Amino acid sequence: IRLEDLLNPDDDDRTEFFDNVNILINDANSRNELICENTRQVLTDTLELSKGNSD
Repeated sequence: IRLEDLLNPDDDDRTEFFDNVNILINDANSRNELICENTRQVLTDTLELSKGNSD
């Protein structure tokens, strides 16, 4: 795809390009959310284990 194609608002390639960009962004956001959730769970589990060891 050429840069000139992206600058033409009537061009189907431009719409397809930005649709693909949005798909990639959404996929990255989903992965980041999953990483955050996994990290939160690891930290929670670690805290629980440390509490158990201090008793």
